[in-house]
Amino acid sequence: MLPPRPKGQGLRKPKKMKDFSNWLEAWKNYPPVPDWLNILGTIVIGVLLVLMAVGIIVGFIGAFLRDSLLFVRIIGISLVSGFMGVFLVMCVSGLIDNYYEQRSTAPPTIREQISKVWNLDDIDCDFSSKDKLPTEDLKCVVYRGDKKTKVTLHASENKLGLYTQDGKRFPIK
Repeated sequence: MLPPRPKGQGLRKPKKMKDFSNWLEAWKNYPPVPDWLNILGTIVIGVLLVLMAVGIIVGFIGAFLRDSLLFVRIIGISLVSGFMGVFLVMCVSGLIDNYYEQRSTAPPTIREQISKVWNLDDIDCDFSSKDKLPTEDLKCVVYRGDKKTKVTLHASENKLGLYTQDGKRFPIK
């Protein structure tokens, strides 16, 4: 059986932390050009260059063996179609890169997001990543106006809190 609690002492409320799940989701959905798209462009260019090389080789062999104008045309067609194909793939790849660049602006970094939420001028902290919450408590210095305060940054799952050295929540202004 638990001893009775002294009067006036309720259960201690958990420290409030700010929800960063929307910020984490923004980074999760941030679409730089997908790696597979760059790899696909490289593969297509490689295949076109191989086909161009095969056409040129067949054309040269045929031209030397038979001395025919047909094989010279094969060389010309292979060169022109190969270069046009590579040029078109590079143009499409450039358009795709441009599309992704214009469409997606990166979400704020962890430093920028914390400064925005707590209305700080700056935060001096050793973040290991710009797009993920820290996995352990960090000792930081925050700047607001001409005031400099040492705080502990605590993250848990998708929430983050700033606490002064005496354990109180750092105020949001």
